[in-house]
Amino acid sequence: MSVFVFAYIFKHIATRHELTIGRTLSRDIILMLPYLLLSVLLPLLGILSGQAALTYATTSLRTIQWISIAIMSYLLCKEYGHASVLKMVFNVIALSSFIEFFYLCLQVYYAYLFPNRVAALYLDRVYIETHAREWLTIHRITGLAVNPNSLGLLGVIFNSLFFKRDFIRVQSKSFDLFFVGFSGVWLVVVSASRTALITLICLFVLVFIVGILKQYSFSISSKLVYLAVLLLFVLVSLSIVSHFMPHLTQRISSALSLSGVLSDINFVARVETWKETLSYLETHPFGTLASPFYTLQVSVDSYWVYLLTQGSLLYVLAFILFLLAVLASGAKVIKSDVSVSRFAGYFTMLIVFTACVESMTMVAFLDSSVIFLVFALIGITAYSRNKATA
Repeated sequence: MSVFVFAYIFKHIATRHELTIGRTLSRDIILMLPYLLLSVLLPLLGILSGQAALTYATTSLRTIQWISIAIMSYLLCKEYGHASVLKMVFNVIALSSFIEFFYLCLQVYYAYLFPNRVAALYLDRVYIETHAREWLTIHRITGLAVNPNSLGLLGVIFNSLFFKRDFIRVQSKSFDLFFVGFSGVWLVVVSASRTALITLICLFVLVFIVGILKQYSFSISSKLVYLAVLLLFVLVSLSIVSHFMPHLTQRISSALSLSGVLSDINFVARVETWKETLSYLETHPFGTLASPFYTLQVSVDSYWVYLLTQGSLLYVLAFILFLLAVLASGAKVIKSDVSVSRFAGYFTMLIVFTACVESMTMVAFLDSSVIFLVFALIGITAYSRNKATA
């Protein structure tokens, strides 16, 4: 895919198409640059300082891939229009929701309803071959995401697309959008990802309150019906889970109380890992430079801790500037008279909000789904703003 992206970009450059950037867009790009530059340079500095092996340069190349996604989405918008590109993104997400939903239904069927060890092992074979612990044996569904926490994040992403309907109507098939929202809730529940569940609740509260205050698109009665339907999704999912998968019910219920979260053995273990990781800064004030995953050989289940450990407070501040620039870009196209541009703006802000909350207990901004959507939407919103000022 990377080869295809770079080939397309080079082809565009070779044909000498004009690429104009507005003044306000330039300011946002400048705010994004510190984070992107540090993401490229820190691993290289780690290699030069002797703290990291040469192979750790792959994380620098990964950042260049991220940037290429934004550039390519911009060029695709210029070639085919941002409406077509956004439609493609929506179709990809809708197709993903269908595939994930039916695959995890197979996992539920074989692992819980009618246990078939051979089939269950086959359905989870990728994870079993690479990890000592099998998620199906501890009653968590993995789907095609392989990791249940990644599956929960994907479910919230699906609901981010579903929630944008509370702000704006765009041409899309109602059944597809409805199914994306339904499957998103189902993914969150069966993954038993408590962070994903909390994120989904926060996302819904945010969208519902803003929708009421701003009186977007729908009447109060319509919003109440919308709330009732969503709650029905959750209740039906939880009732199925409580009957067939009691272990998931216990895990999910612990996320709904502060005492349950603080006393959870997994959360306590995460906190201890964070303390151990951050203690590295006492002797290395500039951080690990290369990825903490590689240099410290620990799983840092928080992107905020990951950033602080790798590049100290400077890296965290650069990332905050990057987020503010992305959110500002999304907020500016919301004011557009073009419905497609407003859709891109709202979806960008919802995705960033989702990933920020999820990053409390997982490295959400290193997840492939988040990376693709954030950088693709950066390119789309950039094109929308350039077109509006042209």
